[in-house]
Amino acid sequence: MREKKPTDAVSVVVIAFCFVIAAIILVQVFRTITFSPKNSTLPLNVTRTEVMILGNGFNAKTETIYLSPIQGTVHRIKIPGAVVRVGSPIASVSNSSSNTEIQAQSQGVLSYIRDGLEEIFTFENALQKTISFDDIMEPPTKFERVEDGKKVMENDFVCKVVNNESICYVLLIETKVADRIEKGSSATFSLTYPASLSVNGTITEKEPYNDDYTIVCFTTPYYVETLLNTRKVNGYFSFGYHNAAILPPSAVKEISPNQYAIYYLPFDSQSPVYAPVHVEGIQPGTEQFIITAIKSGENMVPIEDFRGIEVFLDWENVEKELLKNDN
Repeated sequence: MREKKPTDAVSVVVIAFCFVIAAIILVQVFRTITFSPKNSTLPLNVTRTEVMILGNGFNAKTETIYLSPIQGTVHRIKIPGAVVRVGSPIASVSNSSSNTEIQAQSQGVLSYIRDGLEEIFTFENALQKTISFDDIMEPPTKFERVEDGKKVMENDFVCKVVNNESICYVLLIETKVADRIEKGSSATFSLTYPASLSVNGTITEKEPYNDDYTIVCFTTPYYVETLLNTRKVNGYFSFGYHNAAILPPSAVKEISPNQYAIYYLPFDSQSPVYAPVHVEGIQPGTEQFIITAIKSGENMVPIEDFRGIEVFLDWENVEKELLKNDN
């Protein structure tokens, strides 16, 4: 019977070394499975995207109210929508003993309708919260119309003249996207209510409103006729079109105020890469981030150069997995 030879020291070292190599391979395989793009990533898609910031509120106008000087019947001299000058006769009120003419004390556009908010809805009152948040977003108008031939009492409303040289849109915008809007800067505002058109103007006021919103006054010389008797304004500031990727909030980490980063898989690796990104804006209605560049090395590189890479959908999960693997 043959005698067993004892395992020599070299064999023990070789076996131990093989176990270590096998363990390293298993860890790498585990990491690859953990960060499998099939389960937790999406391919980066680049499209032409309009960058916009929503603004909702009301229009503040310089409005001069004219009340009836006597009891009687209103007679229109100028038609609604007419442009009047100082001193122009605009209406008269008559009764059996007298006829009193009303003359314009300011120039502007004539209206025989008021909404009850003329002296209240100003930027200053909104800023000081004399007007509530809900009323800014949805002005509580109570319209009063004076037809030709209407019987009125003394001091009843007859008409108003609205200055048409400029108008201020008092708008609430989300503070997290407000940095793009600067006081004194030019801007383009696209109305979606009560009309559908874009107007150019200037941000003449910008102040914090509360933790979530900033209030601005967008002043434009472009007078929109439909705003003559409409108080509510909805729309968005447009900052043009950009090549961009749209990513959900769960994929974008805010590392400090207005500083963001993502995790992605490069084409030649299955290990996640952390990279700061440039956020051009937030897509209204979806709250998704508009990304136009990703940092590579020391430079921000256009998003087009990363087209097709796999971006992790949940940065928090990535960091948890990385921490777990490191331990």
